[in-house]
Amino acid sequence: MISKTTFIYLFMFSLYALHQFTQLDAGEIESSSKIILPPKCVPYICYGVNCWCCKRDPVGDGQCFKTLEECKSNRKCPWL
Repeated sequence: MISKTTFIYLFMFSLYALHQFTQLDAGEIESSSKIILPPKCVPYICYGVNCWCCKRDPVGDGQCFKTLEECKSNRKCPWL
């Protein structure tokens, strides 16, 4: 059995730890089930015009598009 002094110290330490925990400002925790993927397309300048190209090989195989939506929807442009 623990002594009364040890019990009081444990009780006071528990209260202090609880107080410190309530003072902690962790903010809101976002959903952990969200998966964030790297960008599929990157902005590029194709022949003097702004365009969007696949991130893996921007100019090598000619996978560039006029709009970001076209680039994202193309199946030939893989995710990294």
